[in-house]
Amino acid sequence: MLLPTRRAARELANLFLQLIASVIEIPIENFLVTGHETGHVGSADILIGLDRLLHSGGMNEPYLVAGSTPYAFGSGLMIPV
Repeated sequence: MLLPTRRAARELANLFLQLIASVIEIPIENFLVTGHETGHVGSADILIGLDRLLHSGGMNEPYLVAGSTPYAFGSGLMIPV
């Protein structure tokens, strides 16, 4: 079974990040958070997070990617090739 050890996060409240970290058992130190730099920019949030991930050393392990709006939620698992 392939399990992610890192998560890319955008524009989430700190308490929500702590809750996610405890539920999925990934240390908060392994989260990539960029919302404090750019603020919420709608659907581009995930693209900004992915850009930061790729420019900060690349992706050499699985990453959980998630995004949400008041009306929808989505997530995916990115696996390096």
